[in-house]
Amino acid sequence: MGRVPSLVIQRNNQFFDDYQLYLRQQPVQLFLDEMQMQDANFISTIPPNQIALIKIYPQFIGARGNGAAIAIYTKRGEDLNEDMEASGDIVDYDGYSIIKEFYSPDYSTPPDVDYRDNRLTLNWQPEVVVSADKNASISIQFYNTDRTKKFKVIAEGITKEGKLLLIEQTLE
Repeated sequence: MGRVPSLVIQRNNQFFDDYQLYLRQQPVQLFLDEMQMQDANFISTIPPNQIALIKIYPQFIGARGNGAAIAIYTKRGEDLNEDMEASGDIVDYDGYSIIKEFYSPDYSTPPDVDYRDNRLTLNWQPEVVVSADKNASISIQFYNTDRTKKFKVIAEGITKEGKLLLIEQTLE
């Protein structure tokens, strides 16, 4: 209750589980694994980790008067042994980019393997603290790639007042 708009679950008796379900003020017909259920009490005894799918039909031709229906499908076979995902688990959504890790090699010692360095991002510093002095300078050290001739410097930040800053400059 509270997760599906317009779904109301009423308990007719406080001592016995006598549930009545209404969707948009119409009685709801229940189906468990495609079998019509007359009693919602039986469904209330099913542990949540054994439910595979709940489908809500605002109008269902198999229900009385072409009314609302809720179809509940339980897990079968090997699905019963699988753990339910916790709400704290990480979920990957298709369409979102993966967080990149920016590799910055250390050429102060010669590398073990001879390879070409073709990185696009030469230096990535997500946190740089700058003093309030207008004449302050920041020293940044990095190793160049084998192909870079120009440098495009992009600096983004936020002031103490919450204003956004963007500086973009190309250096040769």
